Amino acid sequence: MIVIDVTNKASLNGAETWLNLYNDNKIGDGFVFLVGNKIDLNEREISKEEGKKKAEEMGIPYFELSAKTGENVESLFHKLIDTFQDSSANPIRDEVEKKGDNQIK
Repeated sequence: MIVIDVTNKASLNGAETWLNLYNDNKIGDGFVFLVGNKIDLNEREISKEEGKKKAEEMGIPYFELSAKTGENVESLFHKLIDTFQDSSANPIRDEVEKKGDNQIK
């Protein structure tokens, strides 16, 4: 996850740098989300539309939440789990497929 502060425009500008660092150093497959945090605050400098546009330019999904209030946090983790389960970077699924079983023992 690349987390940006929606009350600080500079954090959005740094998101591509973080994605490049991730891509340059990752081992194997993986996935990244751009996450706008602090949506509970009224001092937004980054609109939801701006966040979505930046994520689209970066080729990754965008999600907004408030770590303080918990708004959308559970939804984000469900989305991460769903993405992981569908991902080629899923060692648990690979282990199940190797065993030819629906359960990992």
